[in-house]
Amino acid sequence: MGRTITLAQHLSSEGLKTRYQNSSDRVESRRWHLLWLVSQRWYLLDAAESVGMSYSYARKVVYAYNKAGSEAIRNGRQGRQMTSRALLSVTQQEELDRALRNPLRMVGFGMDRK
Repeated sequence: MGRTITLAQHLSSEGLKTRYQNSSDRVESRRWHLLWLVSQRWYLLDAAESVGMSYSYARKVVYAYNKAGSEAIRNGRQGRQMTSRALLSVTQQEELDRALRNPLRMVGFGMDRK
């Protein structure tokens, strides 16, 4: 069996459920859902699995909520522009482009194909 965990009384079980149902942010909604399930006396492992979280992440969510209340559940990334960066350097990208333009060559084993 899993271990039960207690929540600080920042919000009632009904308050947690309302936050879960009314949240427009997916990350926050999952966190509220987890907390609501825990408030319903679900084992943390089962609640985490139910909402698609790892057990360790779920523990962090509960710990943060117990320590800081509702503010801890906010999605810190919400509204921020996420920038992407290339995984390959410019040189690596050029090398890959050249390799893709040239016909396949089986190097080694004496098997060069043209």
